[in-house]
This record gives sequence, structure tokens and C-alpha cells, in this order.
Amino acid sequence: MITLIEDDVGLSSALKAFFKSKNMQCLHFNTGESYIHQITAGEPNIATSETLEHWDPGVIIIDIRLPGISGLEVFEQQQQIVPLNHKPVLFMTGHGDVQLAVSALKMGAFDFLTKPISTESLSSNIRQAYEKSEELLEIRKFISSFEFRFKKLTSRESEIAELIALNNTNKMIAEELGISVRTIELHRSRIFEKMEVSSAAELAAKFEKIGYSRKTFLNITD
Repeated sequence: MITLIEDDVGLSSALKAFFKSKNMQCLHFNTGESYIHQITAGEPNIATSETLEHWDPGVIIIDIRLPGISGLEVFEQQQQIVPLNHKPVLFMTGHGDVQLAVSALKMGAFDFLTKPISTESLSSNIRQAYEKSEELLEIRKFISSFEFRFKKLTSRESEIAELIALNNTNKMIAEELGISVRTIELHRSRIFEKMEVSSAAELAAKFEKIGYSRKTFLNITD
């Protein structure tokens, strides 16, 4: 899905015709405000298996100069609303807006296109952005799935889960927390069930992956 935020009627029509010729779906917004309203209303905060199924790769194309809030302001607000956005942003700029586009790149935009936009450049950028989107989407799904399960844990279970992930034995955890080994065993059973793992090694692997995934996501989008 291509999300296009562009107020120029002629350019919007040309771009939509191009996307259609390439069998790409396009969702068009005339203003930044209308786009922000849509994602504010529609972005899920907590992942479930149902919402995850509806997450698809995509690319967002924003004109850097828009009536009302600017393209950069749209981008900034989107980052606050969707901190783990898996859809790379391409900015469209005039020749006088290159410095603004460079600022956008520093804020985490994927790239920018200088008007007039050639179809070859547009196709290449979209293809690369889609590949990045697919990568980001897999990371985002794992992060959201992990957090959804982790939030099911009680505060005590969260504490014990982290200790288990650090390769502590039941006895070591019991001594550190001042509770019985039997109590730890009961907590461990509930933790494994809620986190959908079958062993301490599997739990530790998930904790290791979540740290790596968050770091990777930030590195990709920075």
C-alpha cells in the first residue's frame, strides 16, 4: 500500500495513475491533518493476533510543503503516534527544499525525491522502501507480540521472568527474593504459559531477541 499525502491535484492524479499501472494500491490524503486524524483513530496500541494479521508492508510519500501543517510536521507527529512505524517515509521536495529534506533524513525519513520526479527514480525508491518495510514489519510484529504477552505477567512474574532469562536457577531466584523454591516453580509455570515458551532457554532467547530487535529497529529508523 502506498500512502500519498499531496495537495497538488495534477501531481496526485499523475502519481495515482502511475501506481495503478504498477498494480500498487494507493491511499491518498489532501492534507497532513486528514492523514494524522486517520492514523490517530486507526493505529492499534496493543497487538493481538487479529491486528497483527492486518499489518502489511507499505510506503508513505509526503510532499514536504503542504497547506496547514507541513510535511515535516506530519512526519514528527506520526513518529509520536506510531513510534514503531514500519512504513518508510519518502519526501517529495522542490529544488529549494533540499535542506529541509536533509533534516527529514536526520529525523528518520528513508529518502527524498526531487521534483520533477522521474518514474525510474520513483520506482527504484519505492522498491527499496518496500524491502525495508518488510524487514521493519517482521521486527515490529515480534516486538508487539512479545510486549503483548509480557503485559500479561504480574509484577512478581515479570521480575522472576527476567531472572530466569539471566540463567538463574529456581534456588538462586528463591534466595534472592526471599521466597520458597516451590513458589518460584509455580511462578515459572505461569510465566511459561503466558509467554508461550516451554523452557528457560526459550524464554532467555526471547529476551535476548527483544533487546536486539528494539535496538535494530531504532538503528534502521534513526
